[in-house]
Amino acid sequence: MKRFVCMLGLLTATTALHAQLSTVGGNISLWGNADELTFSFAPEVEFELTEHWELAVGAGVTTVTDLNFKTTTVLGEASVGVAYIIWGNEWVEVAVAAEGGITYNRLVQGAEIGLVPELRFTPCEHLELGLSLGMLGTEYNRAEGWSGGLVLSSNTAGIHVAYKF
Repeated sequence: MKRFVCMLGLLTATTALHAQLSTVGGNISLWGNADELTFSFAPEVEFELTEHWELAVGAGVTTVTDLNFKTTTVLGEASVGVAYIIWGNEWVEVAVAAEGGITYNRLVQGAEIGLVPELRFTPCEHLELGLSLGMLGTEYNRAEGWSGGLVLSSNTAGIHVAYKF
């Protein structure tokens, strides 16, 4: 009986979330500094909770290459975020997202959590383009430890492309 109730609850929750699916897309970013070049591709699914609130869940891949192109590290990514749309019309939305995520390869290599400003454009009915740059929050890097403040990284600077339902 417990299994049946759990399965029924899971089915109901899945159906409710599916009915409010708003976009399927992802982020593409390229970032470099004095030591390395980072490329990130992270598909994402967004659910519209209300007119102003959205929930996003994503997973992706990041490659980090030193500038001599001798060492490349491939990392997996997992993220979850909640966005609040501050202002929007038919063509443009301004939003702030509270995001958290981890990067890993066998072990957790890094984590970050913070606020990300986003600017989204809708040039046609089913296409959404977005820009994000910077994160006000904190970041953990396995090699360097914790850092805080305005964090700029490949995970927070990028282009968002999505199909809107």
